[in-house]
Amino acid sequence: MSKENPLLAELEEPREILELLTPEESAQLLMLVRQAKQNQQRNLDLAIDKSLEVLPRLLRIPARKILFGK
Repeated sequence: MSKENPLLAELEEPREILELLTPEESAQLLMLVRQAKQNQQRNLDLAIDKSLEVLPRLLRIPARKILFGK
């Protein structure tokens, strides 16, 4: 991981744009990107749980395993 530009090390593209950022800007943007990814995953998990709530309780676990392998 590049200490000078952690965002470039994580995303790799668009390189010419990311290279223009200062290390501080890169670190701040990387933090925001990671927070957005976590928020997106949390919202997706909640949506999946809500959609499975329409199934009877005994079918939820098998349905989750069939759909997601969990």
